[in-house]
Amino acid sequence: MSEATLEIVKRQEGPQQVHDLYLVALVDLEMKKTEDAQESLKQTIQNDDAEDMDPRGWVIYGRICDQYGFTDAAAAAWGKARAAKIVTREQEWALATLEK
Repeated sequence: MSEATLEIVKRQEGPQQVHDLYLVALVDLEMKKTEDAQESLKQTIQNDDAEDMDPRGWVIYGRICDQYGFTDAAAAAWGKARAAKIVTREQEWALATLEK
């Protein structure tokens, strides 16, 4: 990952717009920008009920916890990600990142 990749993912205008905050958070985490990832996750989930959170949110939250050194919290979040209902390919992909 590079800063250029991160900027492409964060682009909000133009023909190459991606701006998926889950993806932004995952790229931030790969770049070890934990606080930025945490902010992206907060913007994404806003006032959602934690019990109904998208599996991608749990994957990201687990990675944030892991980067801060909270391994038990990370494992619990990843357990919730695996138990959550999978509806989209993006959710499947996020879960697949846990298998590496």
